Amino acid sequence: MLCKYHIGKSAIHGKGVIASRNIHKGEVVGEAIAWELMGWHVTDMGGFVNHSLKSNSRLVQDGLAYNLVATQAIGKGEEIAANYNETPQFVERPHADWQ
Repeated sequence: MLCKYHIGKSAIHGKGVIASRNIHKGEVVGEAIAWELMGWHVTDMGGFVNHSLKSNSRLVQDGLAYNLVATQAIGKGEEIAANYNETPQFVERPHADWQ
């Protein structure tokens, strides 16, 4: 099965999470944050999720993890972004100049 995403050039900032195939609304893209011995840890994928006020995904807690879940259909090649204002308190908040 084709991986749902890959890390690639971002139109938002640097590198980002890019859909490798069409992703359905409500589909889990992947684990973005996980609980480890020393506390919350951002996964490799989670570290590349960029902020957007026009996000197409959000973090949803599932036990000791936060999964990135599509909030709308995402087409192959589209960047998968989340609104950092809607993430857990321990995630960095967007700066004033972030879109």
